[in-house]
Amino acid sequence: MNTNDERMATAWRWRRESFDWPLAAGLARLQAADQLLAEVERDALAEARLRDVAEAMHLRANVAIDRGKPGMAERLWKESVRLCETLGDDLMLAHKVRHLGDLARLRGRDADALACYERAAALHRAHPPESAAERLDFGNLMVRLATVRQVRGEHHAALAGWQAARACYAALDLAAGVADCDSHIAALT
Repeated sequence: MNTNDERMATAWRWRRESFDWPLAAGLARLQAADQLLAEVERDALAEARLRDVAEAMHLRANVAIDRGKPGMAERLWKESVRLCETLGDDLMLAHKVRHLGDLARLRGRDADALACYERAAALHRAHPPESAAERLDFGNLMVRLATVRQVRGEHHAALAGWQAARACYAALDLAAGVADCDSHIAALT
């Protein structure tokens, strides 16, 4: 693990810890996480470690959402996507594009969310996930895609998404995910 990886892991741990803290302390912890990630971003850029820059931006975008700064999150995710496109890492790109879709959904822009989710799904299909983490990411993407399609009344496409997510979760032995998918599948059949 390089120094950037260690600092990103620390910042991510701080983010997760902030959820259990009183509001003021949690917000201070999130600010500290953002500052640490900004340092990683700056240092990685100076070292021409673009993968670390893209990941630090992605993590900062998550922190920005937690801090109630969706505009900042969108800017960071868009830049992270641009870097991933440059790097040519399609699964890393798919993950960042999915998060842009999540932000669009949060902002009530379901058409934009759907476009992001479809792009991420196409990237996953072109480069089938191999690791458990990649398969989990694909399953989570399928849940989001199915949810948007279901809300839009696209029941056949939603059903296919829920079934794809269920298959991912079953292969990973994630009973809660399977049960959630089963309830949506039952509602659509």
